[in-house]
Amino acid sequence: MTIAVGMPPAFYDYCKPTLPSEWSEDLLSHSFETRFIYLDGAQVDLLRHGPLWRGPVWGYTDPAASALIDKLEPAFEAFGAEAFVRTQWRSPKDSSLFQRLKGRFPSPWMAMLALRESRRCQEDVAMLASVRVLPILVVRRWVPIEPWAEFRCFIRDRRLIGITHLRNQPSLPPAVRARAGVLHRLIAEYSRTWMDLLPRDSVVADIVAPDWDGRVLDDAAPPRLVLAELNPWHAMTDAGWFDWRRPDDFDGSLRCN
Repeated sequence: MTIAVGMPPAFYDYCKPTLPSEWSEDLLSHSFETRFIYLDGAQVDLLRHGPLWRGPVWGYTDPAASALIDKLEPAFEAFGAEAFVRTQWRSPKDSSLFQRLKGRFPSPWMAMLALRESRRCQEDVAMLASVRVLPILVVRRWVPIEPWAEFRCFIRDRRLIGITHLRNQPSLPPAVRARAGVLHRLIAEYSRTWMDLLPRDSVVADIVAPDWDGRVLDDAAPPRLVLAELNPWHAMTDAGWFDWRRPDDFDGSLRCN
């Protein structure tokens, strides 16, 4: 989801229930193992001011940076000294460090550097400041996800009305594309396991298939699916292969790249 810096409070209130920090415990159980890091004003300023490389000694001598590292450390230890880190709004995927590491941060220090160099995260901090909300860091156990194994589910009135393979992802492997009907059914069946737990009747949900190599797609060994993210039901959410301008376009189909 892309949003301009500075947001009407009413729109934040509309989006807020979909943020991972607001999910119920039952809904979180369908996602990755997650911890939330609550920031103070000095730590928010640290992220907001953008990249500033002072070498590895800085971060342990700067009080705000040192305190943020201390907050992140227990989560990294719990997740085997590596984790995926984002704000409650978006990931720092525009960071060159994030791209180089594929989101797999080996230390709180590296996560902090990626957050600081991400314009997306700087925008998130500024946007949340406009509605007097402090950012929350979402720390998750890192798992490998093939770039094509991400799907967006459009749920209106708690009914699945479309599944899209995201436009910016590589094409599905031929073996998977040939069995798209099976994939459609598996995703639909999985969505019903958490549909009643959603915070709104209409949302856009992202699911992923971690560790899936794309070579098995049958009833005997279906790929594991995980609820990764919720987005508001709004035209600012990327519609993938559907079109927000055509409400009748959401015909319940699975559309693949």
